[in-house]
Amino acid sequence: MSSYHRLKNRVPINNAIRTELKEALIDLSKETSISQSKLLDQAIELLLDKYDKPVPSKKFDEKQ
Repeated sequence: MSSYHRLKNRVPINNAIRTELKEALIDLSKETSISQSKLLDQAIELLLDKYDKPVPSKKFDEKQ
């Protein structure tokens, strides 16, 4: 069984981003010790807020 089948509160996505953004994300993740997945969650929440869209509440207590 692949690892994403064991995810309980997350869903895998497949998307393409600019190479330099991926590199910056990796660097930020290393510098902050925050997983890339959680950084992407934060970025999406900021985008939703920017466009006055509701930000879904977290279904579980996440460590930031």
